[in-house]
Amino acid sequence: TPRHTWNIGVTKLILTAREYRLLYMRRNEPGQGFAPEAIIRQVWADNKDVDAANRRIYIRRIRAKLKSCPHAGTIENNFGKGYYYKTPPGEKQ
Repeated sequence: TPRHTWNIGVTKLILTAREYRLLYMRRNEPGQGFAPEAIIRQVWADNKDVDAANRRIYIRRIRAKLKSCPHAGTIENNFGKGYYYKTPPGEKQ
């Protein structure tokens, strides 16, 4: 599996290609909610057999990696609006 590095301050997160695409999608539009179906279409465009369980697993993995980095934001879920990237305190949205 190809790996990507995401530098946040002095911390380097090692992400799979799908984790990277998912986080990149969120990070570039902080505060913008993405419906679960939109996430599946954009991140798993090459695989139509992906379901909500797969998406939740990847979100959980990314959240754990972000939690290990003190300067990272988080991925939040706003019921009815979807997942969004919440910037860390002090960072502009």
